[in-house]
Amino acid sequence: MAYWFEGSITYYTPDYLVLMADGTRETYEIKTQSSASTVANLRKFAAIQRIFELARESFAVNTELTLKSASLQFNLSLLESHKDLPIHPVFRGQLQGHLRDRAMTLNELAIRIGCRRTVLAALAQGVIATDIYANKINNNSLIQKVQS
Repeated sequence: MAYWFEGSITYYTPDYLVLMADGTRETYEIKTQSSASTVANLRKFAAIQRIFELARESFAVNTELTLKSASLQFNLSLLESHKDLPIHPVFRGQLQGHLRDRAMTLNELAIRIGCRRTVLAALAQGVIATDIYANKINNNSLIQKVQS
């Protein structure tokens, strides 16, 4: 992608572009911690982040520190085990409806839907969202609708 940065046109090619089930895109850049934390890269990634925010898309820089975190490893394994579970269209609509006005905890949403596995499948399939980096997914994890 071409973008304006510090007075000139610059080109950026992401390491990973992930197309989610709901049609949204997530872009990931992978760098070593030492490279990601240089002043030049911090400025560059901040500019790229603003572009993605304007497009209502997700952009993240990951380093060996985030990729090796125990929380992320746990969450990826949990979501992987639920990614192929079918979600009935009625549940998809209910999930979006419950999250229309505010985020909810996983437990609160599971009680409303009647099935924790359906909520986890919806997370794994990108129907709804949570922060998989901060903490291990649990009943208190905050779940929100996917921004469209």
